[in-house]
Amino acid sequence: MGRRPIAYHLIEKFNCSSPGNSSYIVVYDFSTSGSHSISRSFYRNLERIRDSLNDGFLVQKSVFECRKKNTALAVAELARIYGARVRIYEVSSLIES
Repeated sequence: MGRRPIAYHLIEKFNCSSPGNSSYIVVYDFSTSGSHSISRSFYRNLERIRDSLNDGFLVQKSVFECRKKNTALAVAELARIYGARVRIYEVSSLIES
C-alpha cells in the first residue's frame, strides 16, 4: 500500500470551518525559472482537495476560487508545500461573473 496523498492530510488539518456567505480567492505563484515546472502531483492533490470538499474551481492556472474557508486554507498550504508564494483573499462582493 502506498503513502497517503498530502491532500488528505490537509483536508483533515483544516476541516474546521463551514461554508459562509463569502467566497475566497487563493492566488499562488511558483518560481519556474530555468527548467523547473510545476509538479503534476500538485495539480492531482489540488483536484483531490476540490473533489473531497466538493468546493472550488480554477479560475486560471494559478487562481483558485472557493466558498469554504477550509478549502482556501488547504489549497494555500498545498501550494506552499510545493514552493509557491500564496495569498488568500476573502471576496466582499462580486462585480461581474
